[in-house]
Amino acid sequence: MTLRSLEKLNIEDKCYLSGFLDADGCILTQIIKGNSYKYGHTVRVSIVFYQSNKRYWFLMQLRDSLGLGVLRQKKDGMAELTITGFKPVENLLKSLSPYLRIKRPLSKLVLEIID
Repeated sequence: MTLRSLEKLNIEDKCYLSGFLDADGCILTQIIKGNSYKYGHTVRVSIVFYQSNKRYWFLMQLRDSLGLGVLRQKKDGMAELTITGFKPVENLLKSLSPYLRIKRPLSKLVLEIID
């Protein structure tokens, strides 16, 4: 996520996205194993927004407004928008953290991991 796309978000947008992340989102930190990595593993950070496949259009709009993310429709009736990478996740979390309620402690922890 570019800082430019985040600058376009007003406070109402940030509050809405924070509520969406708190309710229907996930902040992930994973250890990914692989022989190609120097230490045999790497760390992946992601933010995922979930919706019913019926509201896939909404996740498309969200992706377009943020300028980043990978969309996926699953067979279980759920769709997800995944934002992965240290810089995009860091930028988004720094922007949304003041407005998060449930996931604020997790957000702070993931930002520490990124640092």
